[in-house]
Amino acid sequence: LPSIGCVTRLPRQYGSRVLPVVDACQGRLQEGSVQDFLDNEMCVLCTGSKFYGGPPFSGAALMSNNQAGELEQIITDCPAFKELLEASQLHTYFDPVLIADRMPLLKECIQTKCAAFGTPSVGAVCLRWTLALHEIERYHAIPQLQLDAIIREWVSECRNLVTELRSDLVKLLYDQAEAVENTRATSDDGRLPH
Repeated sequence: LPSIGCVTRLPRQYGSRVLPVVDACQGRLQEGSVQDFLDNEMCVLCTGSKFYGGPPFSGAALMSNNQAGELEQIITDCPAFKELLEASQLHTYFDPVLIADRMPLLKECIQTKCAAFGTPSVGAVCLRWTLALHEIERYHAIPQLQLDAIIREWVSECRNLVTELRSDLVKLLYDQAEAVENTRATSDDGRLPH
């Protein structure tokens, strides 16, 4: 994966030909990261399911005001793109009320199709996100030191499982610094310490 520095440099170098998208669906972010990504003109995909354990289909695509404006401008300037949106199946995934007010043209494109074919239940989407937010808040209420310890223990147990397999089909990979540390820390039976 490219570094954040690389991702922020690419749009400066290539302009609108590059749209950085951060897949934050696993939730492995520090507090404030999503806002930082948006402030740096990166789209952010997120979900309350997967890592956080909330209900499925509680996902969102977030974009900065500039990106939303750019999308609206493309809809205005490119009739073929607008027709593509209107012909798409986006209406089967969400109701136009879930689209930000700063994106009226996108809303209109989906509303046209919704009027003809109906929309998914907004209540169901809101319920899924309410439950997902509950799980996200529970996770982030855990003190960071305790969270780090839980994650280290999980990683250690996963590595032990792989090591105990003693299989040629599965192999642990380490970065250089980690490999040096693990070589010193590995016990006589080949298992990683807890």
